[in-house]
Amino acid sequence: MQFEWVNFFQFVFIALAFLLAGLTLSNQSTRLLAVFFIVIGVHGAFSRLPFAAGTVLDRYSYALAFAYAPLIYLAIKSLLRQCSLDLSGALLVLVAVAFGGVILALGYADTAVPGILLTAIQFVAVFAGFRELRKYAITIEQSRASSVSQAVAWVRSALLLYLAVAVLQAGRFVIAGAIPDPVMNLLDVFVALGIALTLAVIALKVVADPDWMPRVSGPEQELAAQITQADKTPTGQQQELAKELDSYFQANKPYLDPDITVRKLAEQIGWPARQLSEVINSVDKVTFSQKINRLRVEEAKAQLQAEQSAGKSLLDIALDSGFNSKSAFNLMFKRFAGVTPTQYRKNIAENSS
Repeated sequence: MQFEWVNFFQFVFIALAFLLAGLTLSNQSTRLLAVFFIVIGVHGAFSRLPFAAGTVLDRYSYALAFAYAPLIYLAIKSLLRQCSLDLSGALLVLVAVAFGGVILALGYADTAVPGILLTAIQFVAVFAGFRELRKYAITIEQSRASSVSQAVAWVRSALLLYLAVAVLQAGRFVIAGAIPDPVMNLLDVFVALGIALTLAVIALKVVADPDWMPRVSGPEQELAAQITQADKTPTGQQQELAKELDSYFQANKPYLDPDITVRKLAEQIGWPARQLSEVINSVDKVTFSQKINRLRVEEAKAQLQAEQSAGKSLLDIALDSGFNSKSAFNLMFKRFAGVTPTQYRKNIAENSS
């Protein structure tokens, strides 16, 4: 009966992998995640289903696991950037699979060697993924007013879970033989199912709401890199430009546009985008995102204090202040005002009475 349950979970896992591939294949930002789901589905079919038992597919199916690490890295990269699978990425995946095939052909299939090597490769992929996330967060801070902290946290959690699964898989090879095969098979399915579901949640969130994790363009990344490396000591000219910028903010309130970006604002005032970013970073000592959201919070505070806004909902005030959602409004208000919008409004009511 236990073995039948193992087969049942294996079938569910394989079916889930192909279902997730179908749901995410049409979206450009999650297409590489779809490829990942296809590979783990094929791997599961070759190594778990009866039709492949005792065949060359069964013997060498584990080589597909070596494609997981590069595919995860490339999928994270595609999720964050406006890029897709190119020739170098495809070659990286093929080389990883070929390397796994060579390891198995050399007779190491029943030893801990494949698991240890696979774990090492996955460590490298996860480290590279964290670097991509860090660069992404910096780019968003320097070029847009969006808040992506929750999305970044989700992806970071997925990478950590993936790393934990990699360690467990390596441990599986070390203790192979000490635990019955049905239990080991079931353990494999559960750990793989855990990471597949985590990645699925991220993929489906992006498919349902592309702005949940907005992809950044090449020019935005270049601008962020230039600003990060630039000298933060303001020059006299930058201080004068900062005064002009503050005057423009007071007169035109561009931060009320929920889709404002550093390039869009630069076009409005007729400055190069890099010069605008350097002025904000050097003089105000904040990023573009922090500058815009702080001004939005000040706008919201002014509305909450106004008597004519007493009957307005917090969502209406959030939208009127330039935020595109109540969650972003609450997050930024708490960050810059120290309290939630609800508490701030309550404090005003108590002071006025």
